[in-house]
Amino acid sequence: MTESVRNETLIISDHFGMDELHALELVISGVTHHYDLCKQINLGGMQISNFREFPRGLCAIVCYYDMHRYYCLVLKSLLAFHANPPITNESSIKLRHITSEILADRSLLPSLVDVLANFTVVQEFERLNNPRTNGLGGQSHQEMLALLIKEIEQHSYEIICLLALYGPAEIQKDSLAKLFDSVRQFNPRNAFSHYQLTLWTALLLVINPARLKQQCERKLCTY
Repeated sequence: MTESVRNETLIISDHFGMDELHALELVISGVTHHYDLCKQINLGGMQISNFREFPRGLCAIVCYYDMHRYYCLVLKSLLAFHANPPITNESSIKLRHITSEILADRSLLPSLVDVLANFTVVQEFERLNNPRTNGLGGQSHQEMLALLIKEIEQHSYEIICLLALYGPAEIQKDSLAKLFDSVRQFNPRNAFSHYQLTLWTALLLVINPARLKQQCERKLCTY
């Protein structure tokens, strides 16, 4: 490992709070896969002819956000599948079991609410622009990052609503407590952001009377 790769790995690890081995994998990905990556990312038809010219560290940062974009997309797809499984076979039953475990995770919705409270393009750019990380390139690099961050935001907002809609009754108390604590801090005199509207929507989904009635009826049927 060269000194420059080691230094970039430590910077990535410190900035994103990652394990150093995972950070090293990102840096190496920035070397070996950066051109293929631009073909995989759907950026609304945007042409990125100079992706090859991005320094290795900037490519690693793109890989980081693209990785989280995929994670969010997969999670959203799994939760949507839970509500409408296309077929009933062994594979779909196993997937539904996995999604049931995800929905039963008490920490998932609160963690997303906390992370997204400070996750916007502006805030991420401010963090990346600190002197130690120096993680912002030119216009093309910034446009690419902005689109990835916005996609992560959008997928995450939908995930919060899906968790609120399909979360089991056993964790509703925790979900309601987190959502109420969050929306209570919003200033009603200001226009709501997408984040704030998402939390209000999630809250309404949790306390939807028809949904609560169905859950009560299912509980009564078990006795």
